[in-house]
Amino acid sequence: PGMSGLEIFKKLKTIIPDTKVVIMTAYGEMEMVEQAIDMGASYYFLKPFDVFELKDKVSGLFEGPDQITETSLF
Repeated sequence: PGMSGLEIFKKLKTIIPDTKVVIMTAYGEMEMVEQAIDMGASYYFLKPFDVFELKDKVSGLFEGPDQITETSLF
């Protein structure tokens, strides 16, 4: 409300820089896709998207050394 998804993303990254962000949109503007990737989006999905691919990509964000720990949520 009052802000675009990219504006919210930008604000979130200033507050919690290590936040993993997946953007889903019905808009297929390449400029918006490039901007989201440049800002650090982990993935960008255009609707309609494959729910299994989304699950795999999001699950992958929580594996390995970049895994979010419970203490990083507070």
